[in-house]
Amino acid sequence: MKKIITLLLFVLSICSFAQENSSKILNNINQYKQYGYEFKNYSLFKKNTPNEETLIQNISKSVNNATFLEIDTNVIQQIYKEKPLLVSISIPYQNSVIEIELYKKDILSEDFQATDQNKETINYKPGAYYRGVIKNSEKSIVAFSFFKNSAYGVASSLRLGNVNIGKIKDSETYIAYTESDLKGENPFTCGFSQIEENTKKITEKLNNTSNSSAALTNNCVRIYYEVAYQPYVENNYDSTQTLNWLTSIHNNISTLYANDNIQIALSTTMIWTTPDPYTYGYQNNLYYFYANRTTFNGDLAHLINQPSTTSVAFLDSLCEENNYAYSAVSQYFNQIPAYSWTINASTHEIGHSFGSPHTHACYWNGNNTAIDGCGPAGGANEGCNAIIPSNGGTIMSYCHLVSVGTNLANGFHSQPAQLMRDNINNKTCLGTDCINSCFRSIDNVVFNNTTSTSTDITINDNYSNQWYYNLKPYGNNSNNWITTNTNTFSVNNLSPNTYYQLSITNICNNTEIGSALNFLFLTDGDFCGNDQFFDSGLQFNNYGNNQNLIKTFYPTNSNNKVTLSFSEFNTELDYDFMTIYDGTSVNDPVFTNGDNLSGNLTSQSLSYTATNTDGAITIKFTSDSYTTRSGWTVNISCGTLSTTNIHKTSINIYPNPTNAIFHVDAETNISSITIYDIAGRKVIENNNLSTNNAQINIETLMSGAYFVNVEVNGKREIFKIVKN
Repeated sequence: MKKIITLLLFVLSICSFAQENSSKILNNINQYKQYGYEFKNYSLFKKNTPNEETLIQNISKSVNNATFLEIDTNVIQQIYKEKPLLVSISIPYQNSVIEIELYKKDILSEDFQATDQNKETINYKPGAYYRGVIKNSEKSIVAFSFFKNSAYGVASSLRLGNVNIGKIKDSETYIAYTESDLKGENPFTCGFSQIEENTKKITEKLNNTSNSSAALTNNCVRIYYEVAYQPYVENNYDSTQTLNWLTSIHNNISTLYANDNIQIALSTTMIWTTPDPYTYGYQNNLYYFYANRTTFNGDLAHLINQPSTTSVAFLDSLCEENNYAYSAVSQYFNQIPAYSWTINASTHEIGHSFGSPHTHACYWNGNNTAIDGCGPAGGANEGCNAIIPSNGGTIMSYCHLVSVGTNLANGFHSQPAQLMRDNINNKTCLGTDCINSCFRSIDNVVFNNTTSTSTDITINDNYSNQWYYNLKPYGNNSNNWITTNTNTFSVNNLSPNTYYQLSITNICNNTEIGSALNFLFLTDGDFCGNDQFFDSGLQFNNYGNNQNLIKTFYPTNSNNKVTLSFSEFNTELDYDFMTIYDGTSVNDPVFTNGDNLSGNLTSQSLSYTATNTDGAITIKFTSDSYTTRSGWTVNISCGTLSTTNIHKTSINIYPNPTNAIFHVDAETNISSITIYDIAGRKVIENNNLSTNNAQINIETLMSGAYFVNVEVNGKREIFKIVKN
C-alpha cells in the first residue's frame, strides 16, 4: 500500500484519548458525542412482576433486591435487524433506572467459523454486539448483545457493582440484579499455582513494569473457543442458543480488554453436540485439551466447560506450544443467569495466558509486593498480604473470595494491564489484523446518473477527505486500489446490464486503512428490449451475502411505463428482503404486496406496473451475512401509460419437481429449449422445435436443480426445475 499522509481527525482524537490513563470505552462514547453523533433510544425493558408465584418464590430464595423485567420483542428484533451504530437503553432497576449508552462493535474475526466436533459447519447468524458505559457514571463499563429473540448484558459501576440483565431459565421473564445480592458464593477457583510450568515461568517473566510505556496493543489476539457438551445441554441442545450465549460472553470479555487497550477477537468456535472427552479434573482436562487439540484457527485455545469448578491456564503462553486455557463456569445460579461469574472466570484465565499473574502475587510495584491482599485474606495458599481495596477487586484478583468482591468496572489494574500490553506487542507470531481498529467514518455511497457504461459516485463521509476504492465486476478478482481526494467522481467504460462492486475504505494514517465497505450497483441494459433483470448470481448462481442494491428502471420513451414480472423469486426467508417502489426512488410509495418480499414466492407470479408519471419502478434489496438463495428472474416490458393489458409471462413448466418428464407450454410456438446444470454447463439442447407444447425427458440427469432456457418469439426466459 502507498503511504498516505492525511490523518483522519476522528482517529487521531481516539488515539490521543487512548493514551490517557482512563477508560477507553468512555472516551470513545465521548468522541461520538463530540462529533455530533446521536444515540438512538430504545424502550426495550419495562418492569413486570410475573404472575407465577412459584417463580417469584424460587428467585427470592436465590437473590435479594432483584427486578423482574419484560422485554419488548418488537424492539429487540428491530435492534437485531437494523444494528444501529449508537443506542441508548433505559433499564428499570430496583427503584431507579440504569441508563446505558452503547456503540456497535464487531467482535468476531473476519474469518469467523463455527463447527461441531465432526467439523460440520454450523450455520450461525451472529447478533448485534455493543459496548459502552452507564450514563453519568464516574467509572463504569457495559457490554450488551442482541439477538433475534433475546438479549444478554452486564453493566458494572463502582456504585452498583456488577448488574446482570438476562432471561430467567425456563421462563420468558427477564431479571436485573447485582452480583453481590446473590445468596450463594461465587464458585470460581483458579488453579494457576498448581501448574508446574507457571511456577517456573513467573520468576522469569515478572520484572518491574513501571518503566513500560505501551499505551495500547499493536497486535491482536484471536481466540478459538471450544465448548464442551454440558454447556450445549444447558442451552437446550441448541447450537444457535449456545453460540448466542458464548458470543455474548466473549463480547463482555473483549470489552473488558478493550477498555485497557488490548485487542482480542473470536476467530473460531467448536461445539460438542455429543458427549465430550473432558471428564477429568481441571488439570487433566487442560492437559488433554493441550494434547489433542493440536491445530486450531487462533492464537489462544480456550475450552469452556460446566459445571463451575476450578479454571486454569498456562502463564504467558502466546506464541508457545502450550497456548491453552480452561474455564469451568456456571451459566446459572439456580434459575438466575450468572453472566458476571462466567465473564470474570474466563477473562481471568485469558489474562494468565497473556502473561499476568494474580494481583496478590509477590511480584508487583517494583519491589516484589502485592497489589492487593484478597488472595491471602480469602484463604488462598499463595501471595503476599496487602490492603483490601474498598471499591472491589480487579479482574486478576481473588477479591471475589472476600466481602468487597470483584468489580468489573475496575478492569485489570494499571500494572497487569501494562504487562499484558507489552507482552502482546512483543509476540512476533501475532498479527495486527483482528478486527481493524481504524475508524470507519463512511456513512454511505450513492450511485447517480447510472447509464449502460458509466455512473457518478458520491461518498457520504463527514470526517474524512481521502479514501481508497476498488471497482470491479461483481465476482471478479481485482486488487487495483485507487486513491481519491474527492468524494464525488465518475467511472466510465462499464459494461451494460452488469453488476459492479465498489469496495471503499478510509485512509487513517500513513500505513493503515480501515475495514472496507462494499457497495453493489447495476448498470443499465436494454430492459425495454430483451434484457432480463437477475440477481447478482445471474442465471446459475445465488446472490451474495451482505448485499444492498437500489436500482431504478425507466421506460425508454416518456409516455411508457415499466412492468416487472417475476418468473422466479427466492430469497432467505425472514432475513433477505426486496421492496418495490412505484417511482424513481425509495422515497416513493411501495406497491401493494411489494413490501419486504422474502422467501420462495415464485408460485405467486409477482407483477408490478408503474402508475407514476415517470413510468419508473425502483427496487431495494438487502441480504444478511449468512445463507443465500437462487434469487430472482424478472421480465421487463415498457407499455404505454394507457395500456391496461399488462404483459405477463405465458410460459408454464410442469410438473416441477419431476422424476423424468416435464412439459413446457406457451401461447405461441417455442423456438428452442436449452437446459444448464447449476455450474452453468449445457446438458440438453433442443432447437427448431416450432411447437407450443414441448415434452422434455431429463431421466438420465442426476438429481438436483437445473435451469431451463426457453426461447419464444426471439425472447428468452429462464426457469429453474428440480430433478428428484
